[in-house]
Amino acid sequence: MSFQIEIDNHHYSNIYYPGDTITGVLHLQGPLNDPTISITASLIGKSSTFITLARSVFSEDTKLFEETSTLFEGPCYLESGAETAFGFSFQFPEKTDKINRSGYVDWTQDGHVLPPSVDSAGSGEGPVFVRGSCAGKISYELHARLKKGKRFSCNVRRKIELTVRRPDEIAASRDDLAAIEIPLRRPKPRSGDQRRPLFIWLDDLIGFNGLPSGMSLRLHTPSVLKLDTAVHMGLELIHSDKSSNPLLSQVRILGVEHKIVCKTWARAYEYQDSHTETRTFGYKKMGRTLHLDETIDLTEDLDVVLDGNVYTPHFESYNITRRYSTKTIVKVDFGGRKHKITFELPMLNVLPSEKQCYIALEKEKSVYIESSKQSCILFDCCVLG
Repeated sequence: MSFQIEIDNHHYSNIYYPGDTITGVLHLQGPLNDPTISITASLIGKSSTFITLARSVFSEDTKLFEETSTLFEGPCYLESGAETAFGFSFQFPEKTDKINRSGYVDWTQDGHVLPPSVDSAGSGEGPVFVRGSCAGKISYELHARLKKGKRFSCNVRRKIELTVRRPDEIAASRDDLAAIEIPLRRPKPRSGDQRRPLFIWLDDLIGFNGLPSGMSLRLHTPSVLKLDTAVHMGLELIHSDKSSNPLLSQVRILGVEHKIVCKTWARAYEYQDSHTETRTFGYKKMGRTLHLDETIDLTEDLDVVLDGNVYTPHFESYNITRRYSTKTIVKVDFGGRKHKITFELPMLNVLPSEKQCYIALEKEKSVYIESSKQSCILFDCCVLG
């Protein structure tokens, strides 16, 4: 006998979203002569972590959700070559199930938005490594199971891994920019520095150095970033305090350093671990003049691109979470004095690369760029009996 799973309109490049429906058929072909069989299909989402401490390895699997459908129970008699089929249909939930965990550490957490599939750092070949001692993944699987006999249970299970994305992962564009504004302070002159304007020099003497200049630097930086895609950034000098005249009409940009911070947390039972990795892009000797009400483009200077073979999209789950943030340090010469100005973005949404084979999300189904010519894919496995 043989056992086959057929998924409707499925290709290896398919991507599913929360709320999408996956349908298919299980094919059972004879010969089969058994008074009791059971055929079930399941859609399962889970997160897994592995932590190595000293000489011990701790692993934990947490189910995000599980939907199981019993397709057939009872006697089954099929002659050689005869075939029967059982249809199944599952809908991906919008949220995970509530979890209640008891053991070394008791904890309860409400359901959260269904996280995307996370395998390796973008390549799909292994887990996400937090350190050499800690790893984890988020996976979605379709299982088909056949049981035979009362005493002897011959379990035949086929596991198919599915790729799940969030609907917001197709909405990123160049317009997803955050504007971070920091006021420029009046430069603090050295004692006896006669090159400074007299009123600033007097401010320093009487303790009022560092007063606002009426000007601000505004950084335009993405709040959403796609892997393997260039980041568009800009720096602007503005007159922020209209109640006062600007102190100067220009500043000198000496250098810019942009840091993307990736922090990952993992937990396996009572053991927890975290790791922070920083990717730095810099232009240390820029030497460009920025005039009032002017914006300079930093895209080519910094060339900020996150490699999809090294990094994954951001994600959150019960026992493994990855978040991104950014820190941009701008060195300026303001009126003859050098300053370091730091812009921080606490949350950066990192999305999959454009290499992912999807182009749009409709209300009822996703539209895919398909490389395969098949309309379905069959998975075969033999049953010993």
